[in-house]
Amino acid sequence: MLADGSRLATDRAFDWREGLPACVEQPIVPGAACFDRSTHGPWTAETRMDASAIRIGHASGAAFWLACSGPRSAAWAGRSLVVTLLGDGDVLLFRDLLDLLEPLVSTPTA
Repeated sequence: MLADGSRLATDRAFDWREGLPACVEQPIVPGAACFDRSTHGPWTAETRMDASAIRIGHASGAAFWLACSGPRSAAWAGRSLVVTLLGDGDVLLFRDLLDLLEPLVSTPTA
């Protein structure tokens, strides 16, 4: 906190990644600040502090955006995604979302 009571914005984040001996530092750029994150196998759903969408990423590098007004948190429930919204705390269920996304991800052939 500064002398005038204002705060400096954080411009770095630390992520824990399984198998690494330490946290990984990364810069936070506008639009990239993650509010909540949930992982299910190779899939990660992230809500963003300044976006009305949920980013759904795959370990292959593929990424999809799910338009959603005011997402606060996201959690995988099997193949479905549960999202809570800011404000009244409404809850949305995107049933069997992975059934729609998995065919869109190209997997390397052996």
